Amino acid sequence: MLLTRQYRYPINRWIYDLPGGAGAEDEIPAEAASCQLEEELGVIPNDLALLHTFFVNPGRSAWPEDLT
Repeated sequence: MLLTRQYRYPINRWIYDLPGGAGAEDEIPAEAASCQLEEELGVIPNDLALLHTFFVNPGRSAWPEDLT
């Protein structure tokens, strides 16, 4: 698992975070994850595995997100 270290202005501190971003509407999660890893970290993954499904904002949306 790879994390990024980023400064987040709203909380005024450095945090470790998962690489993130949005994929295209017709893009499968593994493709989007691969693109984000390359874009944000310069890493091209050999293989990705689904670790967990979570809800980004369950108070406002019922859409699950897969960590692939």
